[in-house]
Amino acid sequence: MKKLINKWTIALFTAITFIGCAERESDKRNITTKNLPSFADYYKLVSRKTDGTVIIQSTIGLASQNEVRNNYLDGHFDLGDSKIGRTDVPNVTVSGIDVNQKNSGRKGSQNIESLFGKVAKIEIGETLKTGRTGSAAGDVYIPQLLTIQGSVESLRNGDQIIWNADPKNTNGVTFKLEYKSHSQSNGSIAKENADNILNAFIVEDNGSLIISEEMISKFPNGSDVNLTIARGNMDFISNNENNLTYSVGGVTAVYTRTKIQK
Repeated sequence: MKKLINKWTIALFTAITFIGCAERESDKRNITTKNLPSFADYYKLVSRKTDGTVIIQSTIGLASQNEVRNNYLDGHFDLGDSKIGRTDVPNVTVSGIDVNQKNSGRKGSQNIESLFGKVAKIEIGETLKTGRTGSAAGDVYIPQLLTIQGSVESLRNGDQIIWNADPKNTNGVTFKLEYKSHSQSNGSIAKENADNILNAFIVEDNGSLIISEEMISKFPNGSDVNLTIARGNMDFISNNENNLTYSVGGVTAVYTRTKIQK
């Protein structure tokens, strides 16, 4: 078994929410990072090709936070675009929980929730068509499940957003505000502001953020925006026997639709 080969942890959520937007039309963008690793740093790491990804994740709407949280959890192994000759799906466990196949709460995985807020032990073993076998193992911290206080029905200068801080999360919390002209409830706003607008920024995971004028300045007054708040962690482990590398990590995100008020 081999330990982690890259100890520089990154916010996995960035890859899911921000980098995924990078290939869209030329949106208006504003990115700030508050002394945390830059999005360029994140992109360099998360765009690295690996032979598979182990992901523990929770993505939930703000209105559903108080429901059975386990219904919105997922743990699985993704083969990705790897072209290596595998005899079968690798044997993958996270702190003893089998995540070989897609393993969601709706399918009865009551144990996925127990992985958040802890250091998870990742173990991967597989055999290639060449007959060679190998294993990889390492530890990665999976941040606490994110919970947002209140409804966040609107955003204006001076408003406060409160969440449960995770003192062990050193990657910060990512906020993404996204305006899409085609999904506006006010047709006049959509007509006058045809370009999509994105503002993404990272803040320290201290449990509170005061909305500033700068954060919402690019958005039309009265416009509907999608707000996503998340924290995550990612690292890499290696299987030297088969010369394989895997990305491993966890992410917890809460999303809602809100209105800009100026």
